[in-house]
Amino acid sequence: MALIFRFFFGGQAQNYLFLWGMGGTFRHLCRRKHPQTLKCSHVHARMSEGEHERVYAFQTEGVRVPKRRCTRSWQKGFTLLRSGIEVENLCQTHIFSGKRRTFVAVKRNHRYMAGIYVHIPFCRSRCAYCDFFSTTREGELPHYVEILCREMKERRDEFADTRVRTIYIGGGTPSLLSATQLQRILDCISANYAVEEEAEVTVEMNPDDRFLPHVNRISLGIQTFDDDLLRLIRRRHDSQTAVCAVKRLQEAGIRNISIDLIYGLPGQTMAQWEHDLDTAFSLGIQHLSAYALSYETGTLLTRWRDEGRVAETDEEISVAMYQRLCQRAREAGFEHYELSNFALPGFHSRHNSSYWTGEPYLGFGPGAHSYDGQRTRRVNEADLDAYFNNPLKGSFERLSTTELYDEAVMCGLRTRRGIDIKQLAVRFGDTQRAYLLHMAEPHLRTGRLVLTDNRLRLTEQAIMISDDIMSDLMA
Repeated sequence: MALIFRFFFGGQAQNYLFLWGMGGTFRHLCRRKHPQTLKCSHVHARMSEGEHERVYAFQTEGVRVPKRRCTRSWQKGFTLLRSGIEVENLCQTHIFSGKRRTFVAVKRNHRYMAGIYVHIPFCRSRCAYCDFFSTTREGELPHYVEILCREMKERRDEFADTRVRTIYIGGGTPSLLSATQLQRILDCISANYAVEEEAEVTVEMNPDDRFLPHVNRISLGIQTFDDDLLRLIRRRHDSQTAVCAVKRLQEAGIRNISIDLIYGLPGQTMAQWEHDLDTAFSLGIQHLSAYALSYETGTLLTRWRDEGRVAETDEEISVAMYQRLCQRAREAGFEHYELSNFALPGFHSRHNSSYWTGEPYLGFGPGAHSYDGQRTRRVNEADLDAYFNNPLKGSFERLSTTELYDEAVMCGLRTRRGIDIKQLAVRFGDTQRAYLLHMAEPHLRTGRLVLTDNRLRLTEQAIMISDDIMSDLMA
């Protein structure tokens, strides 16, 4: 059965839905302030503090809950409890156990999702290294915005009980949007989703494009400050334009600026990389993303390599470049919070960080990905004409428990916070936790991993072999 009861806490009446099964001794939980584990004969509940608000994860032992009179959202919620999957942002929970029955009452708040990603796939020209879905059909941008808003509106029920805390507009080249078009997109999001007042709103921008208003964070695709290398990879801007773009944004009042750099470019020397770092850290930016060049199938750069026109950078040079990057970032006061990301305190990318912690998100536009925060992924078809014909078409993948565990290991070790061992046990059980610690033991002995405060982290000396370590810990 399911009944609604009204209780008075702190002078305020609050409604709770009760679901019950058989139980043991009487126990009452009311607004516990400290993480703990509750154990009744048929119910386990573990609570821990999340980054933004309290996180509760539940696992039941054989409690049978009749479905009639349960609303859909509550029945879905209890299904999650029964399967032991983490449920985030429950604002408070009450458990009552008697000689015959165990009562579980859960009052749900809006559950946060990582945010919304909007793909703008238009570019004036394609860079030599890029394999993201994009097109040079810039003239169709106005029609695209209308179709995009249609998709956002018609998918609004996918996370109806969710608040949006980040919006990221990427591409392609989002800075090709006019200010009116960007405002149209943001207005559509606000009209159909519950966007937090202090939401992080990021737009990717090329240095030679105009600044777009209505955002509080800019990600500049600079890649390098060396003009010869910029021409090689077919970027439209030069180094001086990049420097001026940062200053222009600062003068416009943007106080959260990130830039992207690439190292390991064909023929790039340590001196050129040192110049890139000198320039980057002299500009007063708040965030830096730096990636090793990868040769992706179908890109111009890969074709040139295969034809012998360019050569890949020696691995030892790439390693030295990365180590120098970490050293310079540390000297500049930047926190190395993810393998490829560095930020001044308080300026971590909230949107990208949510990908690494497995939070749910919605992706709009051709080629965009979505994730429900549990085990289902969606990807939109990476074809502009197909998207114009049916923007709601997407393919779905349901992840297995093993795939979710492997992803938790990989994403956790990418970050400075590492893998939360207690949370991993809640999601996957004590057997999986024991497996992780067993496989980590050789790396703990050699100093490649460290275990402190129930978090398993990579040490700095192990970063360059992180792929091998992650593989060892996977199921």
